[in-house]
Amino acid sequence: VDEFQIISRFFERSNKDKSVQFGIGDDGAILSPDPNRHLVSVMDTLIEGVHYPSSLSPKDIGYRAVEINLSDLAAMGARPRWMSLALTIKEADESWLTNFSEGLFMSADRYSMPLVGGDTTNGKIDVISIHLIGDINPDTAMTRCGAKEDDFIFISGYPGEAAAGLYIFENDSSSLDYTYLKRRFCRPSARIELGEKLSSIATAAIDISDGLYGDAQKMLKASGLGGCINIDKIPISASLKNCFDEKYIKRFIFSGGDDYELLFSANPNKKSLIDKIAKELCIPITCIGKVLSCDNITCEENGKTVDIDDSGYIHFKST
Repeated sequence: VDEFQIISRFFERSNKDKSVQFGIGDDGAILSPDPNRHLVSVMDTLIEGVHYPSSLSPKDIGYRAVEINLSDLAAMGARPRWMSLALTIKEADESWLTNFSEGLFMSADRYSMPLVGGDTTNGKIDVISIHLIGDINPDTAMTRCGAKEDDFIFISGYPGEAAAGLYIFENDSSSLDYTYLKRRFCRPSARIELGEKLSSIATAAIDISDGLYGDAQKMLKASGLGGCINIDKIPISASLKNCFDEKYIKRFIFSGGDDYELLFSANPNKKSLIDKIAKELCIPITCIGKVLSCDNITCEENGKTVDIDDSGYIHFKST
């Protein structure tokens, strides 16, 4: 199959979204955004062997590629609208393409988000780049730079599970808990609904892609502040506790990444409202620290300051 057959057979679908005037098949997509809504544009690239193991199933690759982009929209409180895909593959394997596209649309269909364009090429390794456009009401977007002194720092879900899942995946382990943790890496779930509800509450937000400590640094640095994280308050799932000792758990939480949970700050008087949202969405949300007027992050455990020397995953990091 050639590139045009790949597009028509695996990625072109009937267009039921009235906001898409022209989509796949033309030189560009023509989209009609809702009036009085601001657009939010995000993009991520996944490279085989760098962002996911080569042995990961194509269905999981497709699903995961969309969800990590959705997570960026969630961190800004945006609603998903449209998707573009640039796909570089080693070979036009029809079985791989069938399963990849199924996983991709399985994620996109959760939010009725159409694929409106892209590009397909042949290369030495598989590379997936996805561009999403979302929208949001004016002046409600969450950014990294709005945290205020004395804000509480919150986290959704259970950090460290996805990094543990990748470790298990690469070490070929199996058990019920291992299966759950592997799925947390292979099939992340972007917190879109949570992000939309937090958009008028949180003062700053970021999704956890590179590890809790490093992403907390990014958010607070962008806000020109520092903070304190209470390690004793970080929620740890039963599956993590059942499978790993404390040393591994801390490594997964602070530097593992790939959780795609939301880390955010909010005024302390919003805590009861945040608790209500957590209950409504059945998502654990935990206060793990406080924003401080300083230029660094400290971590406390059992009432003592401890060193966490990890800024998360960084591309092109010098050694």
